[in-house]
Amino acid sequence: MKNRLSILLVLVLFLPIIGISQDEPNKITRKQLNSMLIVHDTISTPILYLNGKVKFNNLYCSIEVKYNGQQFKHTPYIKNEKYRKNGTLKYEYFYDKGLIIKAIEYDSKGNITFQSNYQYDIPEKLTVTLGKKLLISKQSNTYKSFTYNNGVLKLKASFLDKKKHGVWEYYNKRSGVLTKKITWEDGNKISKEKIL
Repeated sequence: MKNRLSILLVLVLFLPIIGISQDEPNKITRKQLNSMLIVHDTISTPILYLNGKVKFNNLYCSIEVKYNGQQFKHTPYIKNEKYRKNGTLKYEYFYDKGLIIKAIEYDSKGNITFQSNYQYDIPEKLTVTLGKKLLISKQSNTYKSFTYNNGVLKLKASFLDKKKHGVWEYYNKRSGVLTKKITWEDGNKISKEKIL
């Protein structure tokens, strides 16, 4: 009995270190993912208000990846929409296999009040983790967000590992003229410059 407990303890402590664990996820780049994935279907999942009008409509794609002799399935977002009770569109987000690329918000009359476009410095190098029958995509690379208010550029922002990083440029919401710059490094404010 004592020997069995000792062996069990050794297995529990050392197997993950020597790499025998089957549940350890595999990391690949989005470029690798794009070259090996199979898209099976597009799925729409509307959720309704009590009045019968659409509240949310999520659009997914069903994908499959075969990697290292294993099969992984996932249904990442393509588009996410939210509607008001009267049926007008409130916002919509667009995705590339789960990675956000654009966000748009609307007023009650259908006019665009906010738009943000995401540009990734090296999107093909973003990593994707393949877990047990699950694909997890993370925004862990540098990306820039361009935000518009009623069609006028409001903010240019950049991130590194989801933290503010680089020079953020703020623009006048009516004229689109550059008004200030704030420099960030790994989430910490380094400097601020007002522009007249």
